[in-house]
Amino acid sequence: MRGKDESVGYAVAVGIAAIFILQFLFSQWGIMNQLFNTEAVNPIQGLICIGFGLPMIALSALLKRFAPLN
Repeated sequence: MRGKDESVGYAVAVGIAAIFILQFLFSQWGIMNQLFNTEAVNPIQGLICIGFGLPMIALSALLKRFAPLN
């Protein structure tokens, strides 16, 4: 992110972390599970989701770095 303010780079990381935390809390909250008739994710399922999600974020960052759209 040459030539850009460093806070912009951190904003993306903070945004991803905030979404992850809020979605985790929402999906594990008993009231929401009852409302939507679902079950909480067990730790193995959570790790599987993270295992598929993190490489996608890394790939997106690499593509943005080496093959920008603009």
